[in-house]
Amino acid sequence: MKRKYLSLALALLAVPALDADVTLRYETKTTLNPSLPPQIAEAMMKGLSVTLPQMSVQQFRNGKLFYSQAKVNLIVDTAKREITMVDIEGKRYATIPADQYASAVSGSTPELPAQAKSMLGAIKMHAEPAPGGATATIQGIQAEDHALVITMDGPTGQGLPGGPMVRMTMHIWVAKGSEALRVQALREVSGYNLMAMEALSPVATIEKMFQQFPGMGDALTGLQKDAMAGGGSVMLRMQLDMAVPMMAALTGQAGGDPNAPMVQITQELAQMSTEAVADSVFQVPEGYQAATVGEILKSTTAGMAAAPGK
Repeated sequence: MKRKYLSLALALLAVPALDADVTLRYETKTTLNPSLPPQIAEAMMKGLSVTLPQMSVQQFRNGKLFYSQAKVNLIVDTAKREITMVDIEGKRYATIPADQYASAVSGSTPELPAQAKSMLGAIKMHAEPAPGGATATIQGIQAEDHALVITMDGPTGQGLPGGPMVRMTMHIWVAKGSEALRVQALREVSGYNLMAMEALSPVATIEKMFQQFPGMGDALTGLQKDAMAGGGSVMLRMQLDMAVPMMAALTGQAGGDPNAPMVQITQELAQMSTEAVADSVFQVPEGYQAATVGEILKSTTAGMAAAPGK
């Protein structure tokens, strides 16, 4: 892995310096198991629509990165090592050093009741590699699949069936390293990803944010380390299949098959452009009020939690 990372880094040094703006647009599709009752399916889709917009955007220019999300956008300045969170609905913003971001996010999580903490402590999460290695051509770019299975085992007893409570199978297709030498936009984004990894320490951030879920944190940091070993490879497609065996066993849903996905979420690159990106993309809009990361997250997550089906 270290040799792979070094090889691509050296290859990037051999080509012209990063000087092009890049815009990536991803389309998200959500599919529910047809066996779900209509009222449950409708509530789930309404809830997911709040947190998973159909289109998301990433933009890169002059060492700055912009990520559009559901209700909150992020602006990353790799030179200053700062992250700015922009609350679109509340017209607020918060700028924080990158090394404090994970603590601010985890600190904004509401304190759980004792009973909820006890249940959380009884849940065991673990991850293991899944068969991968498949290849695909996405937007004319050669990609390779990396797969992972994350399982949550719930508490037993009290009339609950044993076995997994939730099983998530995640497939991530990333651009092959050699493609960064052929496609200018990939080369630019790979370079920006390397800059972001060096400036923002994403592995430490993930570990901090998922400290309550050691299995999830280990799984995601493993994926992040793979990405770093690949020299900041660009994600072209992500597919998440989530099965809820415990619910299927209790209700007979998911077509009677406890391992059948209850929901499938696919995010795929729909457009890649090297057209100029306006400086205003990386600036806080006029009239927005300063706030803290915690204040923004508490208000936005409260709205998400109130959404039907969430």
